[in-house]
Amino acid sequence: MQPTVSDSKYVILGITEWIFNWQKNNWRNANRKPVLNRELWEELYELTQELTCPPKRRELKWTYVKGHNENKYNDRADEIATSFAEGVSVELKLKKDILI
Repeated sequence: MQPTVSDSKYVILGITEWIFNWQKNNWRNANRKPVLNRELWEELYELTQELTCPPKRRELKWTYVKGHNENKYNDRADEIATSFAEGVSVELKLKKDILI
């Protein structure tokens, strides 16, 4: 099983721990304020449910990796995210030098 890797502890804690309380509390956080980016959290939760529930029943493992720490995969993800944020298209295929 390949882990889902993120340099965002917010995303990992959000999807593995906090989301269940947010749902129970009508999408309010611990400070009783609306959860930011609720639509994105709902979509991410739905995707995780599709993968982990029958018939797929995949196990998901979320792993934190420190950002900007010379991790070639995280650096590539940053490159893609930055390009899209700037409105620049980018090749999504893995570069050969990343696979080595």
